[in-house]
Amino acid sequence: MNEAAKLGNQVKIGENCSIGFCTIADFVEIGRGVVIEDNAYIGTRAKISSGCIVGSNARIESQVVLGKGVIVETGAVIKAKSKIPAGSIIKGNGKSIL
Repeated sequence: MNEAAKLGNQVKIGENCSIGFCTIADFVEIGRGVVIEDNAYIGTRAKISSGCIVGSNARIESQVVLGKGVIVETGAVIKAKSKIPAGSIIKGNGKSIL
C-alpha cells in the first residue's frame, strides 16, 4: 500500500492487494487481490469484490458494489448505489458495461 494513500475509518482490505496513492472513504470493504491505482477515489460504504482493478483517476461513488473481477478503466465514474455485475468492464463515465 502506498504510504500516501488516504484511508477513512473502518476500511477493510483483503490479502494481496495493491493500493496506490488514492483516497478511500469510511466503511469501505476491499476483497482479495484488488488493485487500486493512483488518484482513484472510493466513496463511503463501497464494496469492491476480489480481483477487481480500479484504474487511475477513476471515481467510485458511495454505496457502489463491484462484483468479482470488475475492471474500472482510467477516468471512469460509477454513480452512487450502482451494482456492477462480476466480470464487467467499465469505460469512461460508467456508460459502458461489457
